[in-house]
Amino acid sequence: MFLTHSKLQTGEPVYPAESTFTGVTVKHCPSLSCPRGLTTAEPCIDCLKEKENVIMKVRLGQFIPLMALLLVPLPDLELSGQEADKEPIEKSRRGSSRGMDPAERLKRMLEFFDGNKDGILTREEFKGDSERFKRMDANGDGKVDAKELEAVRERMQKFGGRRPGLGSGFSRQRGDDNSPPVGRVAPDFSLQLLGKKEKVTLSGQYREKPVVLTFGSYTCPPFRRALEAMEDVYQAHKEDCNFLFVYVREAHAIDGRVSHANTVQGIEIKQHKTYGERASAAKTCQGKLEITMPILIDSLDNATGMQYGGVPNRAYLIDKGGKVIYKGERGPMGTRPDQVKAAIKALLGK
Repeated sequence: MFLTHSKLQTGEPVYPAESTFTGVTVKHCPSLSCPRGLTTAEPCIDCLKEKENVIMKVRLGQFIPLMALLLVPLPDLELSGQEADKEPIEKSRRGSSRGMDPAERLKRMLEFFDGNKDGILTREEFKGDSERFKRMDANGDGKVDAKELEAVRERMQKFGGRRPGLGSGFSRQRGDDNSPPVGRVAPDFSLQLLGKKEKVTLSGQYREKPVVLTFGSYTCPPFRRALEAMEDVYQAHKEDCNFLFVYVREAHAIDGRVSHANTVQGIEIKQHKTYGERASAAKTCQGKLEITMPILIDSLDNATGMQYGGVPNRAYLIDKGGKVIYKGERGPMGTRPDQVKAAIKALLGK
């Protein structure tokens, strides 16, 4: 029994030319380059080994491009490593970077929203604020092309990287802050309790205990993080204070100014048009964040939220006399659980 070339090609074992297993001794080889100079119908063991080596090299050669590709360093990773010692750019939840060059910010926005990658942003592709799209779409044709993006970049460059018309302290113009200042009596209100028919009046609450008042909505990313921590404050001080969470209009409704963080997390809530829709959104917030503190539903005219400057979110501490002892800053970072907790301890003398 002699070994044929087909066995070698199919990967079957190669037996020595002189083998007790086969019981046959190969004395001649048809290979012209046979080191033994032999000729016969079957190759000798030296030629078989040589052919096996050649085939192995060919097979390995097929993987060389893949191996080379895996060994090539990734530019982005190298860049991040090189810049590790530099001051990091502060990134927001929406995916933009403060201090980033306007051209780079626009490039990232286009890469994120441009579904067909044609370099043109259509109204259907853009999932952000409709008013923002109108500002970018200078000719009103429903598309933002390279020329219009360049005009936006120039305006952003002129205004220090911000969109024109925005102040340095706020991401949006919010008008005058008419919220009650510290030391003044908090405006009274009555709102319906989530899941109940009864209404809760603020003055009836602070006559019993100091009141921690929190305003916000589920579509505000900074507020979601803060509200979870506020729940911890509630658990720690619910015997000392009455806690009320007033659910206001959505900060980033899906049919308004969309948040990238919400898109990533699959949070899609439309702006409320009925009391039932607002209550449903509050119920979602309660369940998703596991909130146990009482939740009140603001009216559709947003009267209480606007009176307290509670949009997008804000926190207050009101003493038993109805005076404002503490209030958070205005804007998306208006709820600071650590500050609320410190204010409670200072008021109670703990």
